Amino acid sequence: MSRRLSSVEILLSIISSLLLVCCIGLSVVSWISLTHKGADVPLHLSGRIVITAGVEFSDELRNSSSKQFKTLAFDLQQLVSEAFTFSELLRFYRFCQVQHFSPGSVVVTFDLWFSQLIDMKEVEQQLKAGLQITGGGALVIDINSIQIT
Repeated sequence: MSRRLSSVEILLSIISSLLLVCCIGLSVVSWISLTHKGADVPLHLSGRIVITAGVEFSDELRNSSSKQFKTLAFDLQQLVSEAFTFSELLRFYRFCQVQHFSPGSVVVTFDLWFSQLIDMKEVEQQLKAGLQITGGGALVIDINSIQIT
């Protein structure tokens, strides 16, 4: 006893199938558009600054667990962040992290992260200009010693 489908039932079946296909297609397109290639990968640059006054190098600065290392690293990270607030790179700057200190006054090696690709020379110029504006506080930084790689 098979019953034949009416034309309305056939039309509703076709419309339901088309809506299902559209929903699946829109889901795929949305997923593809939300997964940007490389958008979540920040740009990582390394840098070097020489502090000529305001702190003296000691063996404590070699130990990244020491209070002196953490204090100076925090102060320098804040100083670099403040310098970038006066630059055109403020929108792209993410953060700074001190890697280590070495002798020769106090040589600081640090890492910078940005949200997009930026020219190293531009970063170096903007950091120099920002540090000149901020002044460095108690730390005297040799502006000419700044190197970004």
